[in-house]
Amino acid sequence: MLRLSTFGGVSLALGDRPLVGAASSARRLGVLALLAAHGEQGIAREQLGALLWPERDEAAVRHLLDQEVYALRQTLGAEVLRGTAALHLAPTRVESDVAAFTGAMRARQYERAVAIHQAPFADGLRVRNAPALEDALGTWRTRLAGECARAVEALARDATALGDVVAAARWWRRRADDAPRDGVVARELVAALAAAGDPAGALQAALVHEALLQAEGLGRPSPELTEWIGRLRGTQAAARPTNGASSGAAPIPPPVARAAPGADDVRVAREQAERRSARLAAALGRRYQLGPLLHEGGSVAVHAARLAEERDGEVEVHAVQPRVAAFASAAAFR
Repeated sequence: MLRLSTFGGVSLALGDRPLVGAASSARRLGVLALLAAHGEQGIAREQLGALLWPERDEAAVRHLLDQEVYALRQTLGAEVLRGTAALHLAPTRVESDVAAFTGAMRARQYERAVAIHQAPFADGLRVRNAPALEDALGTWRTRLAGECARAVEALARDATALGDVVAAARWWRRRADDAPRDGVVARELVAALAAAGDPAGALQAALVHEALLQAEGLGRPSPELTEWIGRLRGTQAAARPTNGASSGAAPIPPPVARAAPGADDVRVAREQAERRSARLAAALGRRYQLGPLLHEGGSVAVHAARLAEERDGEVEVHAVQPRVAAFASAAAFR
């Protein structure tokens, strides 16, 4: 069975063995990723040809596409591509993460869908002389990211409805990491953290959002979030002792007690770590080859890495959480 990975870059493997050479050229990986995104519905030959060779006439495009399809079938197997007027990947021959994501979304298995969407679709894939294909992949990237955002928000709202305030805060945190400028998401995160007994974290989240908007000239937070900031600051001030004496204000609620982590917690934590590593690898692109995680704690994760073009170019990559990066300049990490 061929395995096509499309989130956080595009790669093709036969079982656990990565395929290299002609099968893994950027153009062919782009075509396979697009076909996988279209699912069993497929994509019309004329449409695919126009994406690959927009400057050629109809007859030339038809001939070039026939050659491309023939080459793919010769390289990957005759049964990999199916269809005549429209082409699609055979699900019995090729499994892809984007198909698994789509299936999970259709079944409303939102936690599974979010775990699969580890990074943007076809991120970093550059196809020479095929800007229309890159645009089509970008359209799918935006669409799939929107679907993942909808899944995260559904998980957060379901957790709130069930009274699991800790899970709700975790899901809103995930959503805020992906959309730090979204005022609605920021407000929901602040409310969830406050409900979970973490007013300090709620205030920090609100202030990070405010600082990001101001740094990018996007104005001020919404009135609702501004009200939250004032309320949380007031709670902290009222709870702070004066001259060593305890204030009469009600104490800040303690954090909600957490049960010992079970198998699901361990699995979710592992999937989140894998998702963070995949995002980091995608962000580094081809300049670095990301190695194992050396340390993770506080606000920084440290990975071993190697400069891709240097044999002895071993380095460490320090990944800083968004809420820290919002307050620090790049010079602080040089």
